[in-house]
Amino acid sequence: MKMSVNKETAYRVRKKLKAILPLVLLLLILLYVLSVIFYPEWYKKIYSSADAENIAEYSEKYDFNLHFIDVGKADCILIDAGGKYLLVDSGTSDSKDLILNYLRSAEITELDAVISTHPDSDHYGSFSYLSDYVDFKAFYMSEAESDSAQFDDLLDKLEKKEIPISFLYGGDELAFGNLKLEVLAPLTIYDDSNSMSIVMRCTFGNFTFLLTGDMSLDEIDDILGSGVDVRADLIKVSHHGSKTGTTEELLHAVGADYAVILCGPNSYGLPSAETLELIENSGALIYDTEESGNIIFSLDENGEIVIHTEY
Repeated sequence: MKMSVNKETAYRVRKKLKAILPLVLLLLILLYVLSVIFYPEWYKKIYSSADAENIAEYSEKYDFNLHFIDVGKADCILIDAGGKYLLVDSGTSDSKDLILNYLRSAEITELDAVISTHPDSDHYGSFSYLSDYVDFKAFYMSEAESDSAQFDDLLDKLEKKEIPISFLYGGDELAFGNLKLEVLAPLTIYDDSNSMSIVMRCTFGNFTFLLTGDMSLDEIDDILGSGVDVRADLIKVSHHGSKTGTTEELLHAVGADYAVILCGPNSYGLPSAETLELIENSGALIYDTEESGNIIFSLDENGEIVIHTEY
């Protein structure tokens, strides 16, 4: 069949487009993958539900938000409980600007309580810097001994600012609005600072979560041996997922649906394979800041848990 010149030309163009289209799509996919690998910020901003730039939205939408801030292999946890704000640990000093920007994004200028679970630099590292920009109404700490000049300087600075400083022990209770904190440990004096970590069972409404610092095997034995209630919906896995901070007995007693690991690239092999296997066998769903970035657990108007991750 003979085509007209115009129809034949159009046919050839369509044929060429069909041949080129797969190559164009392949090129676009390649550019997308490369941009995510080498410039992930744009991807996070588009697809992240826990992007630090949008943190204030959570306080407006939810009455309760539990923020696990991604500060690498370190701990930093922000609790937003109906307008009461608590900061549990503050990562290393390298994270000071990141944490300050996070608090500013949440429009937080005052913290009702600041808690240092124990005097290790990857837990208290940014408190001194943050105290220059955010008002601390009270500072709580473990009685663990520290030979760190940096930690001593922090305490001197807080005293000069006339910020109340208190020790926390197992059996203590604190309340901030509708948030209740039951201190489960320390129960015994140990030389090791990890074994003196402040461990807290926190409750807001029908949501209960366990914050563990760098709780050790000795401290786990103390807590379980005391017979105290450790049941919780969520457990913050101790010591960045180290095998020295989690046991099968603990996970069984807690019965958590969620386990959050605060970790980042490290040379210690954390989180350990043994810990991950124990958690998986317990049935808890694992969230890891190294994999998910910032992680936020919120409660909606029906008291249901809503989970947001950065990526």
